[in-house]
Amino acid sequence: MFDEFRNNGNYKTELGSSKIADVRDVTLGYDSRNKDKKSTLPMTPDAQMITLYFDNQATVTVRGSGTEPKVKYYCEANDKESMEKAQEKLEVVVNNVIDYFLQPKKYNLGTR
Repeated sequence: MFDEFRNNGNYKTELGSSKIADVRDVTLGYDSRNKDKKSTLPMTPDAQMITLYFDNQATVTVRGSGTEPKVKYYCEANDKESMEKAQEKLEVVVNNVIDYFLQPKKYNLGTR
């Protein structure tokens, strides 16, 4: 799933209705937010970890577990108006990450 998202260096720019503004791929040492496109975090080629920065200010990091056969994601969002709007924003983004990045049916993933 990570390689599919990377698309040979042509990272996806959207997942469903969620537009991706920037990508940090620590596995390959890439960060589209930096002028030189290099991640300021140390490159970790043995661990899969991609952070997606969405145009609505939500952020999701997807990574493989280092100790178990599972994939984890971490998410955050904010909204100056209300916590509820931030939660709504995040719900849409997380659902799109699950459906279009993790693709549970394609990769036979379950949830806990």
